[in-house]
Amino acid sequence: MPEAKLALEGVRILDFTQMMLGPLCTQTLADMGADVVKIERPGDGEWMRRMPMIGQFVGDDSAAFHAFNCNKRSVTVDLKNPDGIALLLDMSKEFDVVTENFRSGVMDRLGLGYEDFRKANPRIIYASGSGWGPTSYLAKKGMPGQDLLVQAISGVMFNTGRSEVPPTA
Repeated sequence: MPEAKLALEGVRILDFTQMMLGPLCTQTLADMGADVVKIERPGDGEWMRRMPMIGQFVGDDSAAFHAFNCNKRSVTVDLKNPDGIALLLDMSKEFDVVTENFRSGVMDRLGLGYEDFRKANPRIIYASGSGWGPTSYLAKKGMPGQDLLVQAISGVMFNTGRSEVPPTA
């Protein structure tokens, strides 16, 4: 009997995501067989590598980084270096999907927005996730958007904790 294939085997993803939203998404895609190449900044890499979530480290990296980035390969590229930008656009010709979760407009300003990748690879799928979406009032103001901020502004934080004590942050 032939060996079973994973659902996304053969799909290649160029992953610019950081922290939780994007890395969890691309980790799930990697678990389903996608070849995910994570792009990290030179030096410390992705921010989550050094965050002592629950205080656990595996070598020099946080256990959380490993949990959200298993089944991926990483490469470091300076996103502010024109040679790095050219390299990534060239690399994208061999990929199917680009994922990112920066503030709205950041990838465009870097020269790595959808139109930039589409010129290099017309069949590219560009997946973007941000706290406020691409066109909301807060996105247009350049506000950062991540889990705790979304909880705070939506009021969901008010409903945490026990009824006899104030809300927990």
